[in-house]
Amino acid sequence: GGSSFDLATAVSLLAADGGFASPLLGSVLLVGEVALDGALRPVAGVLPMLLLARRHGLSAALVPAANHREASLAPGLPAHPVASLPEALSLLLSERLPAPKAPPAPPGDPVAPEADLADVRGQALARRALEIAAAGGHNLLLVGPPGSGKTMLARRLPGILPPPSEDEAVETAAIHSAAGLPAEEAIGRRPYRSPHHAASEVALVGGGQRPRPGEVSL
Repeated sequence: GGSSFDLATAVSLLAADGGFASPLLGSVLLVGEVALDGALRPVAGVLPMLLLARRHGLSAALVPAANHREASLAPGLPAHPVASLPEALSLLLSERLPAPKAPPAPPGDPVAPEADLADVRGQALARRALEIAAAGGHNLLLVGPPGSGKTMLARRLPGILPPPSEDEAVETAAIHSAAGLPAEEAIGRRPYRSPHHAASEVALVGGGQRPRPGEVSL
């Protein structure tokens, strides 16, 4: 649900009215919110849409220019950024889509370094438990009084995990995208979440009136 169907709806209405025909309509995914002036606005969940389109055999996608960097994370499906409805129609009227443009470079802000387990002094048993859990892919439960270092230790677990594989990185980014979070920030690092102790069941497992992933998925 939502405004991500606007571009596809507008193009479909033009085609149904007989004023527009394109041989590409059956093979191209159309995503984006159309403003009253015809401009294309960004929407959430672009990456999962492109991954699903690839599985259904589509060959390309037209996405809002503001979603281009996220859309470029979908392997095997060229994403073409468009700024307006007329620009999308112009692309679709061509016999074949041009080579996709390179996505914009990520912002220049440096990525915050991972919390380093070397910062921890003492806690030899807990450190050893973290290392074993990281090496073997085990779950880990930290129990202790407030202020004993549980959160500090848990925050440093991603720093001793190997980098995610390409499939893991894309899956993580897709979940972030579906939750309305920046998908690009999830690439290349293990996710760390710290839900509040009073978080509701919906916040933890997902759902809601407009379903979205919960903390467990994130």
